[in-house]
Amino acid sequence: MSTLSEQQLAELRAEFQKDPMGSRATKAILRLKEKGCDPIIVLAYAGRVAGYKSGNHGVAMHKRGPQDSARHLRAIKCQLRKLAKRTVDLRRIWGLWGRMVEADCVHIPEELEEIANRLSRIQIKGYADWHPQRESLLDLLDHVRSSTGRYHYGEVSDIINGEMTWRAMKYGQPLPEFEYDLDNMKMMVQRWRKADRASIAKLSAPGPNEAQSISSATATNR
Repeated sequence: MSTLSEQQLAELRAEFQKDPMGSRATKAILRLKEKGCDPIIVLAYAGRVAGYKSGNHGVAMHKRGPQDSARHLRAIKCQLRKLAKRTVDLRRIWGLWGRMVEADCVHIPEELEEIANRLSRIQIKGYADWHPQRESLLDLLDHVRSSTGRYHYGEVSDIINGEMTWRAMKYGQPLPEFEYDLDNMKMMVQRWRKADRASIAKLSAPGPNEAQSISSATATNR
């Protein structure tokens, strides 16, 4: 949260307008406004895109991918089961069993096994499919297209770059190294939409058993 006074913010806005990123962003917003876009909605979406520290041009929000997460879960389950076995060995020691009962620890091996079993039921597949930054960018582009008839990648790129620059100046952070432009934004959006279509097609495709049933039914009808 910024602790700047109104005077400091006013000076910072003037400095931002002199910055090439700020100047281009302002001109881009005005152009989209003339074409029918609501500048408040555009800036709100741009703020959401710029607000995520790790974006979809990298690993998009998630520090661990599905495979990495699956490996960590397997390691945790293995450690839990090893601890359960070691605790069972302690429970077999004469005299220690009674102390474990008094401490309400006698059932810890079974509880550890139950936790490991519950971790085994976690479905990893698809958890990283939702990327807030990506969805915000696509929402912004859809709003621009529905308002103007075109995506206007160049103007949207300038607005997001300006928003990232403004946030860096406002909060005293380094200026962003990554910059959107017409080409890389268009490429990203096309890649995302292609991946979405592939995911939908994969979900809609019949499974092995279902495919076999369809094949059998087709052969019978013949």
